Amino acid sequence: MRRTIYLILVLMTLVFSLGITSAISTSLKESYSPGETIITDISGNILAPIGSSNVLLEIKGHISVPIDFEVKKLGENYYIWFIAPEPADNYTLIIRDISTVVSGRVQEIDYEKNFSISGNLTDYSVKPGFISTNKSFQIKVQLNEDYNKQIDLKFVKVTNTTLKPGENTLEFPISEINESGLFNLSIGKYILPVYVQTDKKTIISETNATEIINLTNLTSDRNITSEEEEAIRQERLKLLCSDYPGKKCNADEVCSVEPYIVSDGPCCVYGECISKQEEGGSNAWIGYLIAAIVIIAGIFIWIRYKKIKAEKNPIKKVLSSEKKMP
Repeated sequence: MRRTIYLILVLMTLVFSLGITSAISTSLKESYSPGETIITDISGNILAPIGSSNVLLEIKGHISVPIDFEVKKLGENYYIWFIAPEPADNYTLIIRDISTVVSGRVQEIDYEKNFSISGNLTDYSVKPGFISTNKSFQIKVQLNEDYNKQIDLKFVKVTNTTLKPGENTLEFPISEINESGLFNLSIGKYILPVYVQTDKKTIISETNATEIINLTNLTSDRNITSEEEEAIRQERLKLLCSDYPGKKCNADEVCSVEPYIVSDGPCCVYGECISKQEEGGSNAWIGYLIAAIVIIAGIFIWIRYKKIKAEKNPIKKVLSSEKKMP
């Protein structure tokens, strides 16, 4: 009987563990080369934003490893990129406190995926591993070899480039893209997700910046129609505050200018987060000035009234002067 109960408990634990594992997944491979750029998506029903504080890389023995990385939501999916450590060993990628649905219930779980670093130093790496932009952008490519290397590029059109030993900077325009969306950028062996934010009614010209409608700036030189403003508002609702980048003010703070409304709430893009008391104090002088004007006006009216009242009866004034005469 005890044996049966034990087996049931073990099976329930396994089923529960499988449910948690299947709730979140990544495309992380089993093995990478030292120094290689690792790019992976995070799939699953993610209910709350994932930030850099949620991501951790550990080596065996639960020792945290410092890495150059970034995590961001592009469109509807989350992505992580980081540069693989150079020491060959077994590592664990950990994403903590992911809010998701497990067996029909909202839970916070930790996702872990093991992978290994082995072999020689990778021939080249890219940085960053993904892009969210509304203008032309750059990708840094580090060639870890002593001779030039030619690689293929594909973004809107297919080209190629020659890398030189050390750091190379590649420029990518978006002038031929006229709608927002997620695109793939191929740089040799790497495929980078690129989320382009642009107004469908305006083709962004790299040579005529005055015609650009910047989604993070409505103060354009030309008038914006109500339809365009609504389209921009809808685009903002797809973004996080960190995508601009912007600042999330605390509960006791307000933005010094009107904040943008994005997917994770009000975002202070151009202003500064100031305390609510400071905001009230900045306008207090107006009230003091009005009060001072009212008081001065009251004193002036009272003096004038007293003077007019004293001169109101001239007969009494004449009689009073005659009594004083000898």
